[in-house]
Amino acid sequence: MRTLFLIIAHEYRKYVFTRGFLLFLLILPAAMGLGLVAGFVNEKASPIRPFIVLDQDGRYEKAIDAALKRSRLEQEITAWDAYTAVHVENLSGNLSPLKPPFRADLVTRERKEAWVKTGGLEAANAAAAPYLRPGASEMPPIRPRFIRVPTPLNDASTSHWPVSGVGPLLPYLNGEKDLEGSEAALFAVVVIPENFTADTPVQFWTNNLVDQELMRFIERSLSQSVRSAAYAQEGVAMARITDIEALSVTAEPYKADGDGALVGTADLAETYIPLILAYALLLMITTVGGMLLTSTIEEKSNKIIEVLLSSVSATQLMVGKLVGLAFVGMTIPALLLSLGFAGLFLAGGSQLTDALYTVLFSSPLIPLFFFYFVVGYLLFASIYLAVGAMSNSIQDAQSFVGPLTILLVLPVPFLQLVIQDPNGLIAKIFTWIPLYTPYAVMMRISADPPLWEIMGATLLLLCVVAYVVTTMGRIYRNGVLSSGGAPTLQQARSLARKQ
Repeated sequence: MRTLFLIIAHEYRKYVFTRGFLLFLLILPAAMGLGLVAGFVNEKASPIRPFIVLDQDGRYEKAIDAALKRSRLEQEITAWDAYTAVHVENLSGNLSPLKPPFRADLVTRERKEAWVKTGGLEAANAAAAPYLRPGASEMPPIRPRFIRVPTPLNDASTSHWPVSGVGPLLPYLNGEKDLEGSEAALFAVVVIPENFTADTPVQFWTNNLVDQELMRFIERSLSQSVRSAAYAQEGVAMARITDIEALSVTAEPYKADGDGALVGTADLAETYIPLILAYALLLMITTVGGMLLTSTIEEKSNKIIEVLLSSVSATQLMVGKLVGLAFVGMTIPALLLSLGFAGLFLAGGSQLTDALYTVLFSSPLIPLFFFYFVVGYLLFASIYLAVGAMSNSIQDAQSFVGPLTILLVLPVPFLQLVIQDPNGLIAKIFTWIPLYTPYAVMMRISADPPLWEIMGATLLLLCVVAYVVTTMGRIYRNGVLSSGGAPTLQQARSLARKQ
């Protein structure tokens, strides 16, 4: 038994106490932090898109300007709600101290009108100042995404140019000339033809065919203008058109579990966190299994395995490797969960942190994750171990590892169906296939699947794991000292029959 513990400790130290593993642990939080920074940088450094409108009818420039104004206002209010969620201290639990229209809410027409009437972002900063967290600064103004600029040419009739009139603007579009007073190069020229209708395409001149956000914005703006004109032609008053188009319906989700409670942050966390853990489970099992395969092949090719087997039995070595690498696999999520727990504790007080704490640490979710990790790991790792015992190189192992990898990713195209209908037929099928039981159960657990189904599928999984580990153990014991080319199914069957 002492020898087995020494093997387990050796395998664990061989991976955990290395520069690569420690660097990996440092990279994970750094990568998450970099993701947040990247999102911030993308928001702040996203390019401004200046564009020119050549409106041959002279009727639609104002419609585009009005759409730009609405878009910037919605962007400003949305950014304000995100800002207050982080920087404004909550009073009386989760009740915001801010009053409408500065309190986070839906961006409705009434709220936008009240926002402008009360002074906009300047007034919002003043209202939030007494409640800002220490060190928080006022929210800066929002950078516009699109700006309509006047034509740089001295031609009073530019708004009525024919299509050929775009020619003099091509040097600005191609970067040969700069727009005076603009910090960015001209991005596009929009040509609205004479007698424009919904059946007449608008010309969108640009050299950037990837970023189509501005073109879609122009399409939406002009579509709304054309609809308003059609309403007016039918005799509907403009004021009524504005009121009708401002009508919107919102739905409030309720869980149909008999409590009659409105779906909150905790319910959303309870729904999505198991999905994240299911993907993490798949990643961890395949990663650690691959480490085990590589380690076994390296020891065999370097003749280290012969030295090890002179001191311990093949069974002890196999068990030591399986258990040691299992602890390696559990170390990463354990450390991340510990860091997450510390972060939630330090940032406590918000509705989101309370919800995450409840879902992660006051439910069976984490124990289930580690249980299915161990079971799924034993299933795949024992196969990897047996393949490594029959192989002399990574190239030899590919004949088995390739099909195994395909089996692992086979259900990926169907995962969306499992998410959409966690108690549907596809989800049930994957639950009863032992290869996919750990992931299927983790993805379904928030939908309260039948307990007998989960228990039955898990029992079947345990039986299959016991059989696979026993069979792969025989292959490992009988094949770890063998030599030859790439392993075959016939060789695997022959080694599995030996006792």
